[in-house]
Amino acid sequence: MKVESYIKILTVTLLSLPFWATLQAETDVVKPLTILGPENAVCAGKSVELKATGGQNFEFIWSPGNLFNFPDRSVVQVTVNQTTTVKVVRIHKINMSRDSAYFTIRINEKKTEIRGNTYICSGDSSFLKIDTKYTRPIWSTGERSYGIWVKTPGIYSVVANEGCIAVKGELFVSSKTKPVARIMPDRSTDLCLGQKVVLTSFSPDHPSWSTGETAKSIVVSTDKNITLTNSNECGVATEEISVKVRHVNAHFTTDEYKGEAPLKINFYNSSEKASRYSWYLNGQLFSEEQDPDLLLSEPGFYKVRLIAFNQWGCRSDMIYDHFQVTEPRDRVVQTPGAINDHVIFPNSFSPNGDGLNDEFAIQTRGVSHVEIRVFDRWGQLIYQEEGFSPMWSGKDKSGNEVSNGKYLLQVNYMEQNGDRNSITSTIHVIR
Repeated sequence: MKVESYIKILTVTLLSLPFWATLQAETDVVKPLTILGPENAVCAGKSVELKATGGQNFEFIWSPGNLFNFPDRSVVQVTVNQTTTVKVVRIHKINMSRDSAYFTIRINEKKTEIRGNTYICSGDSSFLKIDTKYTRPIWSTGERSYGIWVKTPGIYSVVANEGCIAVKGELFVSSKTKPVARIMPDRSTDLCLGQKVVLTSFSPDHPSWSTGETAKSIVVSTDKNITLTNSNECGVATEEISVKVRHVNAHFTTDEYKGEAPLKINFYNSSEKASRYSWYLNGQLFSEEQDPDLLLSEPGFYKVRLIAFNQWGCRSDMIYDHFQVTEPRDRVVQTPGAINDHVIFPNSFSPNGDGLNDEFAIQTRGVSHVEIRVFDRWGQLIYQEEGFSPMWSGKDKSGNEVSNGKYLLQVNYMEQNGDRNSITSTIHVIR
């Protein structure tokens, strides 16, 4: 039994020798992988045959796989429209060793022009096209037409055929913003006389002003409607701004320019386009009324100035410096005693709180009603009281003590018979 087993093993071994010898022989003669194909340039779109060297003990993988119907065969057919490089990988079925090779299919090629705008305006699109004499156009977007619309910037390319020649085109499309016209003033465009405003164009484009200027900023000092125009390849933009000079004109007249003390002056304000007023007497403010009155009690020369303002703060002034007040021809005697048969009052008092002569009082006879009015040197009414026998303690209407000095006094009274009379004099405050 043992001898028979050895005979069987020997028989199997001897029968197997040709197979192993053949396999070893084939393995020893494997040639380097190459791809056989056309040596010269071929027509675009023409099918060509490619063959990878090898044998039945190999598998093949061709790439790019989308070019081949059977990418796992050693012999394949491929059609290309432009010069293309393909690759094949050869894998040994037994030991799984692999190698690879490349082959370039050359096509007759030339460049062509893509026509269309090289920019896209924001929010718009651009139309790109090639000549219709070509066939089978394919764009980088995947579209197969002679023209395409593009909305985004980038590089766009196309391939097509002209007979056996492959044509290729490429175009870079950039983006552009539409023009913007914005005017930025450095202050309000409501100007006073003599003021100016700087208008600046807020835009990267070259500005064109309706004044004919092309600088980025312009200066305006007169009434004008200004238009800014900015333009580029994407269109035209305009903006208009109005500059106004807000005029105001101070002017007044009066019924008196010269007279005896006390001189009352009525002012008539004829200012144009004014809404607020300030009146000054010898540099000091005395009224903010539109048509004030002024009582001048001291002889001398006076200057009156009116400053008129409009609602935009613009101002104008008028000065008249020839008001003259002369000494009265019949000056009231400023000593204690009877001024007339009905009214008696002193010419001074001392409101210093010592209990002596602290109040100014009027004595009357045959009088039913008396009013006293006290004015300062600027003609401003500082105190007023009326009654049967009014008094003054040396304080103004707000309760503040007045300073030492001379004040104008006006006494208005009614006699019992109904006659009305008025006396104007001066009174000294002594503290």
